[in-house]
Amino acid sequence: MSRRIVLTAGVLVACFFLGGLIGWSQRPAEWQLGLWQTARVSMDAATYGHAYESQAERVLLYFIYGGMLGLAIAVLLMIVLRQRLRERLPVVP
Repeated sequence: MSRRIVLTAGVLVACFFLGGLIGWSQRPAEWQLGLWQTARVSMDAATYGHAYESQAERVLLYFIYGGMLGLAIAVLLMIVLRQRLRERLPVVP
């Protein structure tokens, strides 16, 4: 596998998690559970009840939407950087 592909994948994953953590920090102050506990609650209506599970699913979206925003920003920056680098490189016939 190419080194560039591994680096690109690593940057995208890191940007997703960074954006997700920023999104997670914006969750409602009343929500006291951590990220992994929230993920567990969002999948277990039998133990925690349907109302609590639904609320956990909505709170988990803060992480997911933040991650998607971080991913989109990373992709846009990569496109811009690639265009800038192409403009600087000399054209070889």
